[in-house]
Amino acid sequence: MNQIVSSKKAQQRKELTVLTLLLIGYGLFILYPILRADRYCNDDLLRALSGNYGWNNNGRHLANLLMRTLQFNGQRLVDISPLPQLAAIGILAWTGVLIARRYAIASPWLAVLIAFPLGAQPFYLENLSYKFDAPCMALAMLCAVWPLLTVKRTHSAYLLGIASLLASLSLYQPAITVFLIFTILEFAVDQANKAELRPLLTQILLRAAQALIAVTVYRWLFEPAIKDWIRDHGTLASGSSVWPVISSNARAFSDFTMRAFHPRWIALFAPFAILAAALPVVIGLRQVFAYRDQRSMWQIVLLAVAITLLPMAAVLCAVGPMLLLVQPVLMPRVMLGIGALLCAALLAMNKALQKWPGSQRWQLANAGVWALGMVVYANAYANAAGAQKRYEDSIAMQIANDLAEVTVDRQSHYLLLSGSAGLAPVTMHAANQFPLIRSLVLPYLSENDFNSRNFLRFYIQGVEDLNASSSAPTDVESVLKTACATKPTHVRSAYALRLVGDIALICLSKQLSSSCQCGSALSSAPVADVQSLEQVKKLP
Repeated sequence: MNQIVSSKKAQQRKELTVLTLLLIGYGLFILYPILRADRYCNDDLLRALSGNYGWNNNGRHLANLLMRTLQFNGQRLVDISPLPQLAAIGILAWTGVLIARRYAIASPWLAVLIAFPLGAQPFYLENLSYKFDAPCMALAMLCAVWPLLTVKRTHSAYLLGIASLLASLSLYQPAITVFLIFTILEFAVDQANKAELRPLLTQILLRAAQALIAVTVYRWLFEPAIKDWIRDHGTLASGSSVWPVISSNARAFSDFTMRAFHPRWIALFAPFAILAAALPVVIGLRQVFAYRDQRSMWQIVLLAVAITLLPMAAVLCAVGPMLLLVQPVLMPRVMLGIGALLCAALLAMNKALQKWPGSQRWQLANAGVWALGMVVYANAYANAAGAQKRYEDSIAMQIANDLAEVTVDRQSHYLLLSGSAGLAPVTMHAANQFPLIRSLVLPYLSENDFNSRNFLRFYIQGVEDLNASSSAPTDVESVLKTACATKPTHVRSAYALRLVGDIALICLSKQLSSSCQCGSALSSAPVADVQSLEQVKKLP
Protein backbone atom coordinates (compact mmCIF):
# COMPACT_ATOMS: atom_id res chain seq x y z
CA MET A 1 0.00 0.00 0.00
CA ASN A 2 2.80 2.40 0.94
CA GLN A 3 4.55 1.53 -2.31
CA ILE A 4 1.45 2.46 -4.31
CA VAL A 5 1.12 5.79 -2.47
CA SER A 6 4.81 6.52 -2.98
CA SER A 7 4.55 5.70 -6.69
CA LYS A 8 1.52 7.97 -7.02
CA LYS A 9 3.34 10.85 -5.32
CA ALA A 10 6.37 10.36 -7.56
CA GLN A 11 4.07 10.49 -10.62
CA GLN A 12 2.45 13.70 -9.35
CA ARG A 13 5.86 15.29 -8.78
CA LYS A 14 6.92 14.37 -12.30
CA GLU A 15 3.73 15.81 -13.79
CA LEU A 16 4.16 19.01 -11.78
CA THR A 17 7.71 19.28 -13.14
CA VAL A 18 6.48 18.81 -16.71
CA LEU A 19 3.74 21.42 -16.19
CA THR A 20 6.18 23.93 -14.69
CA LEU A 21 8.79 23.47 -17.40
CA LEU A 22 6.21 23.78 -20.19
CA LEU A 23 4.76 26.94 -18.64
CA ILE A 24 8.26 28.43 -18.44
CA GLY A 25 9.13 27.30 -21.97
CA TYR A 26 5.94 28.59 -23.58
CA GLY A 27 5.78 31.71 -21.44
CA LEU A 28 9.40 32.87 -21.55
CA PHE A 29 10.56 31.79 -24.99
CA ILE A 30 7.36 31.90 -27.10
CA LEU A 31 4.68 34.13 -25.55
CA TYR A 32 6.83 36.81 -23.91
CA PRO A 33 8.38 37.99 -27.22
CA ILE A 34 4.87 38.16 -28.73
CA LEU A 35 3.59 40.18 -25.77
CA ARG A 36 6.59 42.49 -26.03
CA ALA A 37 5.75 43.19 -29.70
CA ASP A 38 2.19 44.15 -28.55
CA ARG A 39 0.68 44.18 -32.03
CA TYR A 40 -3.03 43.52 -32.55
CA CYS A 41 -3.48 40.45 -34.76
CA ASN A 42 -5.99 40.87 -37.60
CA ASP A 43 -9.49 40.49 -36.05
CA ASP A 44 -8.14 41.91 -32.78
CA LEU A 45 -8.23 45.36 -34.39
CA LEU A 46 -12.02 45.36 -34.76
CA ARG A 47 -12.70 43.61 -31.45
CA ALA A 48 -10.54 46.08 -29.51
CA LEU A 49 -12.47 48.98 -31.05
CA SER A 50 -16.07 47.75 -31.13
CA GLY A 51 -16.08 44.78 -28.76
CA ASN A 52 -17.91 42.58 -31.25
CA TYR A 53 -18.06 38.90 -30.24
CA GLY A 54 -19.05 37.46 -33.61
CA TRP A 55 -17.76 33.89 -33.23
CA ASN A 56 -21.28 32.48 -33.65
CA ASN A 57 -21.23 33.62 -37.27
CA ASN A 58 -18.13 31.46 -37.76
CA GLY A 59 -19.79 28.36 -36.31
CA ARG A 60 -17.72 28.69 -33.14
CA HIS A 61 -20.49 28.89 -30.57
CA LEU A 62 -18.48 27.46 -27.70
CA ALA A 63 -15.73 30.01 -28.38
CA ASN A 64 -18.36 32.73 -28.16
CA LEU A 65 -19.57 31.32 -24.83
CA LEU A 66 -16.03 31.03 -23.46
CA MET A 67 -15.16 34.64 -24.31
CA ARG A 68 -18.43 35.88 -22.84
CA THR A 69 -17.58 34.01 -19.65
CA LEU A 70 -14.11 35.58 -19.54
CA GLN A 71 -15.76 38.99 -19.92
CA PHE A 72 -18.45 38.22 -17.27
CA ASN A 73 -21.05 38.32 -20.06
CA GLY A 74 -20.28 41.94 -20.82
CA GLN A 75 -22.29 43.53 -23.60
CA ARG A 76 -19.06 44.30 -25.48
CA LEU A 77 -15.60 42.78 -25.45
CA VAL A 78 -12.75 44.71 -23.86
CA ASP A 79 -9.07 44.00 -24.39
CA ILE A 80 -7.96 42.14 -21.25
CA SER A 81 -4.74 40.76 -22.72
CA PRO A 82 -2.43 39.13 -21.84
CA LEU A 83 -4.89 37.16 -19.67
CA PRO A 84 -6.37 35.17 -22.61
CA GLN A 85 -2.89 34.41 -23.99
CA LEU A 86 -1.67 33.32 -20.56
CA ALA A 87 -4.71 31.05 -20.31
CA ALA A 88 -3.78 29.62 -23.73
CA ILE A 89 -0.28 28.58 -22.67
CA GLY A 90 -1.73 27.13 -19.46
CA ILE A 91 -4.04 24.94 -21.57
CA LEU A 92 -1.17 23.95 -23.86
CA ALA A 93 1.03 23.06 -20.89
CA TRP A 94 -1.71 20.91 -19.34
CA THR A 95 -2.18 19.16 -22.70
CA GLY A 96 1.52 18.32 -22.60
CA VAL A 97 1.13 16.85 -19.10
CA LEU A 98 -1.74 14.62 -20.28
CA ILE A 99 0.32 13.45 -23.26
CA ALA A 100 3.27 12.62 -21.00
CA ARG A 101 0.92 10.67 -18.70
CA ARG A 102 -0.78 8.77 -21.52
CA TYR A 103 2.42 7.68 -23.24
CA ALA A 104 4.38 7.11 -20.01
CA ILE A 105 7.39 9.25 -20.95
CA ALA A 106 9.92 8.55 -18.21
CA SER A 107 12.01 11.74 -18.40
CA PRO A 108 10.25 15.04 -17.56
CA TRP A 109 12.68 16.91 -19.82
CA LEU A 110 11.95 14.60 -22.74
CA ALA A 111 8.21 14.91 -22.08
CA VAL A 112 8.53 18.71 -22.25
CA LEU A 113 10.50 18.66 -25.50
CA ILE A 114 8.09 16.18 -27.11
CA ALA A 115 5.00 18.24 -26.21
CA PHE A 116 6.65 21.61 -26.97
CA PRO A 117 5.83 21.67 -30.72
CA LEU A 118 2.07 21.76 -30.01
CA GLY A 119 2.23 25.44 -29.05
CA ALA A 120 5.67 26.51 -30.26
CA GLN A 121 5.73 25.46 -33.92
CA PRO A 122 5.99 28.46 -36.30
CA PHE A 123 2.47 28.20 -37.74
CA TYR A 124 0.93 28.33 -34.26
CA LEU A 125 2.54 31.70 -33.53
CA GLU A 126 -0.40 33.44 -35.19
CA ASN A 127 -2.84 31.61 -32.90
CA LEU A 128 -0.93 32.78 -29.81
CA SER A 129 -0.82 36.33 -31.17
CA TYR A 130 -4.58 36.78 -30.94
CA LYS A 131 -5.30 38.83 -27.83
CA PHE A 132 -8.93 37.62 -27.73
CA ASP A 133 -9.02 34.27 -29.50
CA ALA A 134 -5.91 32.47 -28.20
CA PRO A 135 -7.53 30.39 -25.40
CA CYS A 136 -10.32 29.13 -27.68
CA MET A 137 -7.79 27.73 -30.16
CA ALA A 138 -5.71 26.12 -27.41
CA LEU A 139 -8.78 24.58 -25.78
CA ALA A 140 -9.94 23.28 -29.18
CA MET A 141 -6.66 21.40 -29.49
CA LEU A 142 -7.01 19.94 -25.98
CA CYS A 143 -10.58 18.79 -26.72
CA ALA A 144 -9.44 17.26 -30.03
CA VAL A 145 -6.70 15.16 -28.44
CA TRP A 146 -8.55 14.32 -25.21
CA PRO A 147 -10.43 11.23 -26.58
CA LEU A 148 -7.05 9.63 -27.29
CA LEU A 149 -5.45 10.45 -23.94
CA THR A 150 -7.44 7.94 -21.93
CA VAL A 151 -6.55 4.25 -21.78
CA LYS A 152 -10.16 3.39 -20.95
CA ARG A 153 -12.07 2.05 -23.92
CA THR A 154 -15.57 1.82 -22.48
CA HIS A 155 -18.83 2.92 -24.08
CA SER A 156 -18.96 6.01 -21.85
CA ALA A 157 -15.39 6.93 -22.83
CA TYR A 158 -16.30 6.80 -26.54
CA LEU A 159 -19.42 8.91 -25.99
CA LEU A 160 -17.41 11.47 -24.03
CA GLY A 161 -14.89 11.42 -26.87
CA ILE A 162 -17.62 12.36 -29.35
CA ALA A 163 -18.74 15.20 -27.06
CA SER A 164 -15.14 16.37 -26.75
CA LEU A 165 -14.72 16.41 -30.54
CA LEU A 166 -17.98 18.33 -30.90
CA ALA A 167 -16.67 20.88 -28.39
CA SER A 168 -13.41 21.12 -30.35
CA LEU A 169 -15.26 21.84 -33.60
CA SER A 170 -17.37 24.55 -31.95
CA LEU A 171 -14.22 26.14 -30.51
CA TYR A 172 -12.03 26.07 -33.64
CA GLN A 173 -12.75 23.72 -36.52
CA PRO A 174 -9.20 23.11 -37.87
CA ALA A 175 -8.26 21.43 -34.54
CA ILE A 176 -9.90 18.23 -35.86
CA THR A 177 -6.56 17.56 -37.59
CA VAL A 178 -4.98 17.00 -34.16
CA PHE A 179 -7.45 14.19 -33.48
CA LEU A 180 -6.69 12.53 -36.82
CA ILE A 181 -2.92 12.59 -36.28
CA PHE A 182 -3.12 11.19 -32.76
CA THR A 183 -5.47 8.47 -34.05
CA ILE A 184 -2.67 7.33 -36.37
CA LEU A 185 -0.24 7.49 -33.46
CA GLU A 186 -2.60 5.34 -31.38
CA PHE A 187 -2.61 2.71 -34.13
CA ALA A 188 1.20 2.72 -34.27
CA VAL A 189 1.54 2.41 -30.48
CA ASP A 190 -1.07 -0.39 -30.25
CA GLN A 191 0.71 -2.28 -32.99
CA ALA A 192 4.02 -1.86 -31.18
CA ASN A 193 2.34 -3.32 -28.09
CA LYS A 194 1.60 -6.49 -30.13
CA ALA A 195 -2.14 -5.93 -30.36
CA GLU A 196 -4.03 -8.36 -32.61
CA LEU A 197 -5.11 -7.18 -36.03
CA ARG A 198 -8.86 -7.34 -35.33
CA PRO A 199 -8.69 -4.99 -32.26
CA LEU A 200 -6.47 -2.65 -34.27
CA LEU A 201 -8.96 -2.40 -37.12
CA THR A 202 -11.88 -2.14 -34.70
CA GLN A 203 -10.22 0.74 -32.89
CA ILE A 204 -9.55 2.60 -36.15
CA LEU A 205 -13.19 2.17 -37.20
CA LEU A 206 -14.42 3.40 -33.82
CA ARG A 207 -12.21 6.50 -34.04
CA ALA A 208 -13.50 7.17 -37.55
CA ALA A 209 -17.05 6.79 -36.25
CA GLN A 210 -16.34 9.25 -33.42
CA ALA A 211 -15.10 11.87 -35.90
CA LEU A 212 -17.95 11.25 -38.36
CA ILE A 213 -20.65 11.48 -35.68
CA ALA A 214 -19.13 14.64 -34.18
CA VAL A 215 -18.86 16.34 -37.59
CA THR A 216 -22.41 15.31 -38.55
CA VAL A 217 -23.90 16.60 -35.30
CA TYR A 218 -21.85 19.80 -35.56
CA ARG A 219 -23.06 20.50 -39.09
CA TRP A 220 -26.66 19.80 -38.10
CA LEU A 221 -26.51 22.09 -35.06
CA PHE A 222 -24.30 24.94 -36.18
CA GLU A 223 -23.89 25.05 -39.96
CA PRO A 224 -27.13 27.05 -40.50
CA ALA A 225 -25.69 29.83 -38.30
CA ILE A 226 -22.44 30.15 -40.28
CA LYS A 227 -22.30 33.38 -42.28
CA ASP A 228 -20.05 35.61 -44.36
CA TRP A 229 -16.70 34.43 -45.69
CA ILE A 230 -16.57 31.35 -43.43
CA ARG A 231 -19.53 29.91 -45.37
CA ASP A 232 -17.77 30.71 -48.68
CA HIS A 233 -14.54 29.04 -47.56
CA GLY A 234 -16.31 26.10 -45.92
CA THR A 235 -17.97 24.69 -49.04
CA LEU A 236 -17.14 21.00 -49.60
CA ALA A 237 -16.33 19.60 -53.03
CA SER A 238 -18.81 17.10 -54.42
CA GLY A 239 -19.28 14.72 -57.29
CA SER A 240 -16.60 14.49 -59.96
CA SER A 241 -14.76 17.55 -58.61
CA VAL A 242 -13.68 15.83 -55.36
CA TRP A 243 -10.41 14.29 -56.55
CA PRO A 244 -9.24 17.34 -58.55
CA VAL A 245 -9.99 19.54 -55.52
CA ILE A 246 -8.10 17.20 -53.16
CA SER A 247 -5.11 17.09 -55.53
CA SER A 248 -5.07 20.86 -55.99
CA ASN A 249 -5.43 21.53 -52.27
CA ALA A 250 -2.69 19.03 -51.40
CA ARG A 251 -0.29 20.84 -53.74
CA ALA A 252 -1.35 24.23 -52.39
CA PHE A 253 -0.87 23.28 -48.73
CA SER A 254 2.44 21.62 -49.57
CA ASP A 255 3.66 24.72 -51.41
CA PHE A 256 2.47 26.99 -48.61
CA THR A 257 4.24 24.89 -45.98
CA MET A 258 7.53 24.53 -47.87
CA ARG A 259 7.67 28.19 -48.89
CA ALA A 260 7.24 29.20 -45.26
CA PHE A 261 10.87 28.28 -44.60
CA HIS A 262 14.20 29.31 -46.07
CA PRO A 263 15.84 26.52 -48.13
CA ARG A 264 18.69 26.40 -45.62
CA TRP A 265 16.26 25.62 -42.80
CA ILE A 266 14.65 22.91 -44.92
CA ALA A 267 18.07 21.39 -45.69
CA LEU A 268 18.99 21.48 -41.99
CA PHE A 269 15.80 19.93 -40.61
CA ALA A 270 14.97 17.54 -43.48
CA PRO A 271 17.26 14.76 -42.16
CA PHE A 272 15.65 15.03 -38.71
CA ALA A 273 12.18 14.88 -40.27
CA ILE A 274 13.09 11.87 -42.44
CA LEU A 275 14.58 10.11 -39.43
CA ALA A 276 11.49 10.83 -37.32
CA ALA A 277 9.30 9.31 -40.03
CA ALA A 278 11.51 6.39 -41.03
CA LEU A 279 12.77 5.07 -37.69
CA PRO A 280 9.36 4.08 -36.22
CA VAL A 281 8.46 2.48 -39.58
CA VAL A 282 11.66 0.42 -39.70
CA ILE A 283 11.31 -0.73 -36.10
CA GLY A 284 7.57 -1.37 -36.57
CA LEU A 285 8.23 -3.56 -39.62
CA ARG A 286 10.92 -5.41 -37.73
CA GLN A 287 8.44 -6.13 -34.97
CA VAL A 288 5.78 -7.31 -37.43
CA PHE A 289 8.11 -9.88 -38.93
CA ALA A 290 9.53 -10.84 -35.52
CA TYR A 291 6.07 -12.16 -34.58
CA ARG A 292 5.21 -13.64 -37.97
CA ASP A 293 4.67 -17.07 -36.41
CA GLN A 294 1.71 -15.68 -34.47
CA ARG A 295 -0.05 -14.12 -37.49
CA SER A 296 -1.26 -15.32 -40.87
CA MET A 297 0.46 -14.15 -44.05
CA TRP A 298 -2.36 -11.79 -45.05
CA GLN A 299 -2.24 -10.15 -41.61
CA ILE A 300 1.52 -9.65 -41.90
CA VAL A 301 1.18 -8.11 -45.36
CA LEU A 302 -1.68 -5.84 -44.28
CA LEU A 303 0.20 -4.63 -41.18
CA ALA A 304 3.42 -4.10 -43.16
CA VAL A 305 1.62 -1.98 -45.77
CA ALA A 306 -0.25 0.00 -43.08
CA ILE A 307 2.93 0.74 -41.10
CA THR A 308 4.79 1.78 -44.26
CA LEU A 309 2.01 4.21 -45.20
CA LEU A 310 1.60 5.69 -41.69
CA PRO A 311 3.96 8.70 -42.21
CA MET A 312 2.21 9.68 -45.45
CA ALA A 313 -1.21 9.30 -43.82
CA ALA A 314 -0.10 11.43 -40.88
CA VAL A 315 1.16 14.18 -43.21
CA LEU A 316 -2.19 14.23 -45.04
CA CYS A 317 -4.02 14.36 -41.71
CA ALA A 318 -2.08 17.54 -40.83
CA VAL A 319 -4.55 19.38 -43.10
CA GLY A 320 -7.26 16.71 -42.91
CA PRO A 321 -10.76 17.73 -44.01
CA MET A 322 -9.44 21.03 -45.41
CA LEU A 323 -8.34 19.02 -48.47
CA LEU A 324 -12.04 18.62 -49.33
CA LEU A 325 -12.85 22.34 -49.32
CA VAL A 326 -13.43 24.12 -52.62
CA GLN A 327 -11.59 27.23 -51.40
CA PRO A 328 -9.71 26.48 -48.16
CA VAL A 329 -8.19 29.16 -45.95
CA LEU A 330 -4.42 29.04 -46.44
CA MET A 331 -3.07 30.88 -43.43
CA PRO A 332 -0.76 29.85 -40.58
CA ARG A 333 -3.53 29.80 -37.97
CA VAL A 334 -5.27 26.77 -39.54
CA MET A 335 -2.09 24.65 -39.50
CA LEU A 336 -2.50 23.28 -35.97
CA GLY A 337 -1.80 19.83 -37.38
CA ILE A 338 1.87 20.67 -37.96
CA GLY A 339 2.55 20.83 -34.22
CA ALA A 340 0.56 17.64 -33.63
CA LEU A 341 2.50 15.93 -36.44
CA LEU A 342 5.87 16.82 -34.88
CA CYS A 343 4.67 15.80 -31.43
CA ALA A 344 3.34 12.47 -32.72
CA ALA A 345 6.56 11.76 -34.63
CA LEU A 346 8.64 12.33 -31.49
CA LEU A 347 6.26 10.14 -29.48
CA ALA A 348 6.46 7.36 -32.07
CA MET A 349 10.25 7.58 -32.00
CA ASN A 350 10.22 7.44 -28.21
CA LYS A 351 8.04 4.33 -28.28
CA ALA A 352 10.18 2.70 -30.97
CA LEU A 353 13.44 3.32 -29.07
CA GLN A 354 12.10 2.64 -25.58
CA LYS A 355 14.08 -0.59 -25.13
CA TRP A 356 17.26 0.63 -26.78
CA PRO A 357 20.00 1.44 -24.22
CA GLY A 358 21.21 5.02 -24.25
CA SER A 359 18.47 6.19 -26.63
CA GLN A 360 17.07 8.78 -24.20
CA ARG A 361 20.05 11.12 -24.56
CA TRP A 362 19.83 10.87 -28.32
CA GLN A 363 16.09 11.62 -28.19
CA LEU A 364 16.72 14.64 -25.96
CA ALA A 365 19.24 16.00 -28.45
CA ASN A 366 16.92 15.37 -31.41
CA ALA A 367 13.86 16.96 -29.77
CA GLY A 368 16.05 19.79 -28.45
CA VAL A 369 17.12 20.76 -31.97
CA TRP A 370 13.46 21.07 -33.01
CA ALA A 371 12.66 23.12 -29.90
CA LEU A 372 15.61 25.46 -30.47
CA GLY A 373 14.53 26.08 -34.06
CA MET A 374 11.01 26.96 -32.89
CA VAL A 375 12.30 29.36 -30.24
CA VAL A 376 14.48 31.13 -32.82
CA TYR A 377 11.55 31.41 -35.22
CA ALA A 378 9.24 32.75 -32.50
CA ASN A 379 11.65 35.50 -31.50
CA ALA A 380 12.38 36.48 -35.11
CA TYR A 381 8.64 36.75 -35.76
CA ALA A 382 7.95 38.75 -32.61
CA ASN A 383 10.74 41.25 -33.30
CA ALA A 384 9.54 41.64 -36.89
CA ALA A 385 5.97 42.23 -35.66
CA GLY A 386 7.22 44.83 -33.18
CA ALA A 387 9.17 46.65 -35.90
CA GLN A 388 6.10 46.63 -38.16
CA LYS A 389 3.95 48.03 -35.35
CA ARG A 390 6.31 50.95 -34.74
CA TYR A 391 6.60 51.61 -38.48
CA GLU A 392 2.84 51.67 -39.09
CA ASP A 393 2.08 53.59 -35.90
CA SER A 394 4.38 56.41 -37.01
CA ILE A 395 2.77 56.57 -40.48
CA ALA A 396 -0.78 56.46 -39.12
CA MET A 397 -0.02 59.17 -36.57
CA GLN A 398 1.46 61.37 -39.28
CA ILE A 399 -1.60 60.81 -41.51
CA ALA A 400 -3.88 61.79 -38.61
CA ASN A 401 -1.89 64.98 -37.97
CA ASP A 402 -1.82 65.92 -41.65
CA LEU A 403 -5.57 65.37 -41.97
CA ALA A 404 -6.17 67.50 -38.91
CA GLU A 405 -4.08 70.26 -40.48
CA VAL A 406 -5.71 70.28 -43.92
CA THR A 407 -9.27 69.99 -42.60
CA VAL A 408 -9.02 73.22 -40.63
CA ASP A 409 -10.13 75.10 -43.73
CA ARG A 410 -11.57 72.25 -45.77
CA GLN A 411 -13.68 69.41 -44.40
CA SER A 412 -12.93 65.84 -45.52
CA HIS A 413 -15.71 63.33 -45.14
CA TYR A 414 -14.05 60.36 -46.80
CA LEU A 415 -10.65 58.69 -46.77
CA LEU A 416 -9.15 56.55 -49.52
CA LEU A 417 -5.90 54.59 -49.36
CA SER A 418 -4.09 53.76 -52.59
CA GLY A 419 -1.15 51.37 -52.71
CA SER A 420 0.53 49.86 -49.68
CA ALA A 421 3.05 50.98 -47.10
CA GLY A 422 4.45 47.44 -47.23
CA LEU A 423 6.73 45.98 -44.62
CA ALA A 424 9.08 47.93 -42.38
CA PRO A 425 12.78 47.58 -43.33
CA VAL A 426 13.53 45.41 -40.29
CA THR A 427 10.42 43.28 -40.96
CA MET A 428 11.34 42.89 -44.64
CA HIS A 429 14.85 41.77 -43.71
CA ALA A 430 13.45 39.21 -41.25
CA ALA A 431 10.93 37.99 -43.85
CA ASN A 432 13.73 37.33 -46.34
CA GLN A 433 15.32 34.92 -43.86
CA PHE A 434 12.07 33.62 -42.32
CA PRO A 435 9.54 33.66 -45.23
CA LEU A 436 6.57 32.68 -43.03
CA ILE A 437 6.74 36.19 -41.56
CA ARG A 438 5.18 37.49 -44.80
CA SER A 439 2.00 35.63 -43.84
CA LEU A 440 2.28 36.21 -40.09
CA VAL A 441 2.88 39.99 -40.27
CA LEU A 442 0.23 41.42 -42.60
CA PRO A 443 0.60 45.17 -43.30
CA TYR A 444 -2.25 47.22 -41.88
CA LEU A 445 -1.83 50.09 -44.35
CA SER A 446 -2.95 48.96 -47.80
CA GLU A 447 -5.74 49.79 -50.20
CA ASN A 448 -9.25 48.35 -49.85
CA ASP A 449 -8.39 46.17 -46.86
CA PHE A 450 -10.68 45.75 -43.85
CA ASN A 451 -7.70 45.50 -41.49
CA SER A 452 -6.45 48.88 -42.74
CA ARG A 453 -9.89 50.32 -42.20
CA ASN A 454 -9.94 49.15 -38.60
CA PHE A 455 -6.32 50.10 -37.95
CA LEU A 456 -6.82 53.72 -39.02
CA ARG A 457 -9.80 54.03 -36.67
CA PHE A 458 -7.28 53.91 -33.81
CA TYR A 459 -5.99 57.30 -35.03
CA ILE A 460 -8.64 58.95 -37.20
CA GLN A 461 -12.28 59.58 -36.24
CA GLY A 462 -15.16 61.12 -38.18
CA VAL A 463 -13.83 60.19 -41.64
CA GLU A 464 -15.46 57.34 -43.56
CA ASP A 465 -13.55 54.87 -45.73
CA LEU A 466 -14.60 55.40 -49.35
CA ASN A 467 -14.38 51.69 -50.21
CA ALA A 468 -16.77 50.75 -47.41
CA SER A 469 -19.20 53.64 -47.78
CA SER A 470 -22.66 53.12 -49.20
CA SER A 471 -23.32 56.88 -49.50
CA ALA A 472 -20.06 57.96 -51.20
CA PRO A 473 -20.47 60.77 -53.77
CA THR A 474 -18.21 59.02 -56.31
CA ASP A 475 -16.45 55.74 -56.95
CA VAL A 476 -12.82 54.87 -56.27
CA GLU A 477 -11.79 54.68 -59.94
CA SER A 478 -13.04 58.23 -60.62
CA VAL A 479 -11.04 59.57 -57.67
CA LEU A 480 -7.86 57.84 -58.82
CA LYS A 481 -8.28 59.13 -62.38
CA THR A 482 -8.44 62.75 -61.24
CA ALA A 483 -5.84 62.38 -58.48
CA CYS A 484 -2.78 63.09 -60.62
CA ALA A 485 -4.20 66.46 -61.65
CA THR A 486 -4.37 67.45 -57.98
CA LYS A 487 -1.29 68.80 -56.27
CA PRO A 488 -0.39 67.00 -53.01
CA THR A 489 -0.93 69.02 -49.85
CA HIS A 490 1.68 66.92 -48.02
CA VAL A 491 4.47 64.66 -49.25
CA ARG A 492 5.96 62.37 -46.62
CA SER A 493 8.51 59.58 -46.83
CA ALA A 494 5.79 56.91 -46.97
CA TYR A 495 2.84 58.68 -48.62
CA ALA A 496 1.45 61.72 -50.38
CA LEU A 497 -1.83 63.36 -49.30
CA ARG A 498 -4.19 64.82 -51.89
CA LEU A 499 -7.63 66.38 -51.47
CA VAL A 500 -10.09 65.43 -54.21
CA GLY A 501 -13.30 67.27 -53.31
CA ASP A 502 -14.19 66.10 -49.81
CA ILE A 503 -12.09 62.95 -50.20
CA ALA A 504 -8.66 62.69 -48.59
CA LEU A 505 -6.56 60.45 -50.85
CA ILE A 506 -3.49 58.83 -49.26
CA CYS A 507 -1.10 57.55 -51.93
CA LEU A 508 1.08 55.02 -50.10
CA SER A 509 4.51 54.19 -51.46
CA LYS A 510 7.90 53.53 -49.93
CA GLN A 511 9.65 55.23 -52.87
CA LEU A 512 7.82 58.45 -53.65
CA SER A 513 8.88 60.42 -56.71
CA SER A 514 7.63 63.54 -58.43
CA SER A 515 5.31 61.46 -60.61
CA CYS A 516 1.85 60.46 -59.45
CA GLN A 517 1.78 56.88 -58.19
CA CYS A 518 -1.83 56.62 -57.04
CA GLY A 519 -3.49 53.47 -58.27
CA SER A 520 -0.23 51.88 -59.44
CA ALA A 521 0.67 48.34 -58.47
CA LEU A 522 3.37 48.29 -55.81
CA SER A 523 5.89 45.53 -55.34
CA SER A 524 5.46 45.83 -51.58
CA ALA A 525 1.77 44.90 -51.65
CA PRO A 526 0.85 42.70 -48.68
CA VAL A 527 -0.17 39.08 -48.67
CA ALA A 528 -3.96 38.77 -48.55
CA ASP A 529 -5.48 37.68 -45.24
CA VAL A 530 -7.11 34.72 -46.98
CA GLN A 531 -5.03 33.39 -49.84
CA SER A 532 -6.50 31.65 -52.83
CA LEU A 533 -4.84 28.66 -54.46
CA GLU A 534 -3.73 30.85 -57.37
CA GLN A 535 -2.08 33.34 -54.98
CA VAL A 536 -0.16 30.59 -53.21
CA LYS A 537 1.16 29.22 -56.49
CA LYS A 538 2.47 32.67 -57.45
CA LEU A 539 4.33 33.27 -54.19
CA PRO A 540 8.09 33.77 -54.75
